[in-house]
Amino acid sequence: MDVHISVLKLAESWQKAIVAHWQHADSTQIETRITVFNWLAVIVCLYWAEGRRLLPSQRLESLRNSFDASEQLGLLWWDFCNQFGQKFLFQKFQLSAHVPISNKLIQEIIDSLYCSALEQTELSTNILGMLYEANLSFFDAVFESNKQAQTISQSTNFKLLNQHTNQFKKTNGIYYTPQPVVQYVVKATIDCYFKHSHPLSFADAPIPQVLDPTCGGGAFLLSAYQHLLDRYLDYQLLVWANSANPALQRDRYGQLQLSFKARQHILSAIHGIDLDPQAVLITQVSLWLKFIEPISSFDESESSSSPIPIDSISIHCGNALIAIDDQQNDSLTSDFCWRAFPNAASHGFDIVMGNPPYIDAEQMTVDLPAWRSYCTAHYQTATGNWDLFCVFIEKALQLCRQGGFTSLVVPNKLLSADYASAARLLLSQTSRMVSIRDYSQVSVFAASVYPIVYINQKISLQTEATDSDINQSTAYEQMQTLEQIGETYEISLHCRSDRVTTPAQPWLVGKPSAVQLLQRLEQLPKLGAIAQVLGAATVAEAYLLKDLIQENSAPSISDFRLVNSGTIDRYLLHWGQKPLRYLKQSYCHPVVAEISLAALSPKRLAQAKQAKIIVAGMTRRLECAFDPTGSILAGKSTAIVLPPIQGAIDLRYLLALLNSRLASFYILNCFQGNRLQGGYLRIGAPQLRQIPIVLPDYNQPQPNRYDRIIDLVDQRLRLQLEQASLLTRDNQLQLRAIDQEMDALVYALYQLEDGEIETIANDPSLLAIHG
Repeated sequence: MDVHISVLKLAESWQKAIVAHWQHADSTQIETRITVFNWLAVIVCLYWAEGRRLLPSQRLESLRNSFDASEQLGLLWWDFCNQFGQKFLFQKFQLSAHVPISNKLIQEIIDSLYCSALEQTELSTNILGMLYEANLSFFDAVFESNKQAQTISQSTNFKLLNQHTNQFKKTNGIYYTPQPVVQYVVKATIDCYFKHSHPLSFADAPIPQVLDPTCGGGAFLLSAYQHLLDRYLDYQLLVWANSANPALQRDRYGQLQLSFKARQHILSAIHGIDLDPQAVLITQVSLWLKFIEPISSFDESESSSSPIPIDSISIHCGNALIAIDDQQNDSLTSDFCWRAFPNAASHGFDIVMGNPPYIDAEQMTVDLPAWRSYCTAHYQTATGNWDLFCVFIEKALQLCRQGGFTSLVVPNKLLSADYASAARLLLSQTSRMVSIRDYSQVSVFAASVYPIVYINQKISLQTEATDSDINQSTAYEQMQTLEQIGETYEISLHCRSDRVTTPAQPWLVGKPSAVQLLQRLEQLPKLGAIAQVLGAATVAEAYLLKDLIQENSAPSISDFRLVNSGTIDRYLLHWGQKPLRYLKQSYCHPVVAEISLAALSPKRLAQAKQAKIIVAGMTRRLECAFDPTGSILAGKSTAIVLPPIQGAIDLRYLLALLNSRLASFYILNCFQGNRLQGGYLRIGAPQLRQIPIVLPDYNQPQPNRYDRIIDLVDQRLRLQLEQASLLTRDNQLQLRAIDQEMDALVYALYQLEDGEIETIANDPSLLAIHG
């Protein structure tokens, strides 16, 4: 097992033991979380230092049997900090004397660490950031368990702490990045920097100025620092591989390493920002530990003369999105002054990387209204119902110098969401997209976030943005696991049907054959230009409906039956056959009675009374059902298609096109940014409006395809109605035959060639559904 995972498992048990010991302590909410972390961080730091001979051998281990282990631990920590002149470190991670952690508990923690037989030299400085993240997650879990059963603590302060920790994570969108993703971002961006900036002269290449504007526990910055150390060490060993090289020195194992001066020079190029002061401190300490790592032993003179003050490391507390002048007063207490980075900020950073917070529009409106107002006024990407990642994309580009690189871990919504169109346009206009790595089908985060990683180079429209730059292909990688690439394609994000990308258009990613077919389909009229396509209910209307729903297995003709995504199938409504889940309530026969209809707006009531198509909003392929009599009320997470605006197109014709494999292929590939794990897709009115529609040709010889499609729809509806509760094998075969003929007719209507039909037949998303 990885040594870091082993330590984190131990740390979880330690935290449980401390919390259990704490339950009668009169401690404030901030004291509890921070102090628990401080004790664990100190023990792990000392364990790390002992493994690198920066402490006398077995000094920490000897505390396993000490009668005053708590006091001796504090003294050992002071010796370590004082040895390197780091009073700042001791003060920030001070072990409070009034916190009642017993000697016995300290002994048990240290004993479990040494009994685990972990290899100390394999423990990296990343462990502090991991420990911090585990600390937040632990208290988040404690809060959740306390809501259900208060078995850990009855302390009011402790409950407040749990609420504080949970809200901090939720409000600030904290979801940490797995190490394989971190390593990919770091290596790819730094490699791009050296390849494009100094392809022939590595010796003269300046160290890239690297910024993570939301650094958290420092995972990206630590990895970047290590990668640069390795790269410059390789170069020094190549040109002058002996100890006479002033840039080299020998470590405790006799191996040549970069000198402290060289390491400090590289460290000065690492910059970070975070809202959480403790995260800032952890990143500073972790970088400092990485910096002192090659010291030969605890008693050598270089240990007191070489290290730099921890608080001088360029990691600062603040909100990277809200920049003010030193003299400006602002109501936002988390603002940030960019004068903290006087050199890099004035010229721009060479690399801007990170994993910005995942906060959607609704959460920002509730929890961070001041942020949202500020961003709306100051960022061009803050348009529509925008999420916070859009603004961070713009900020990263602002902070990057011309020719530099940005790489962010963002939701896959960037690819196709309407509210991300301004971010897509900005990226298209100001940078060249080098690559997109798609992790949306991999379990990366505990949250319902499906990420991609992009790497792009900022270019100048005035001097550098030639046609070859703009139209250069982008490497697209669909990941099977965190480390294994499934499929790779070369795609173009800037050319759609021989037209420059417009803001509203999604980026098409995937196999070239599929992209070419999608581009051809875009030449056709859109559903939104033919029919009225609407969301069935706003959030407010959804909550209004909840109070109107009744159980009634025999509704009158004037009552409305209620459906949503879970009770909609292709061509069929499962009202009364499947339970309807609605805002955490379950209904067998949900009805809105005639007497309650007055609570609906006249507009919604008029829509409900029309013949319409109802479309499921969460599905693995398009699922559209027909309400010919206007007796169904569509609830939240659905959309409706009302009769065409012009002409006399039968809704049954549109129903067939929408339920076809072609329409699902279009939606699944064109709006991959709405894709969720398990192949599910969020489908709303904006996506449905984009579906290409072939208008019926009434001049075809009779019987024409239009009439035949409507006839097949009627057959299918009758067959399903007759066998609504149970479909026999014969019925299933009949339905399959109808679907196959329907798809063939649709392919003919759209004039698809054999190769295009094969592309649809072999589409991975559809194969996962149909086989």
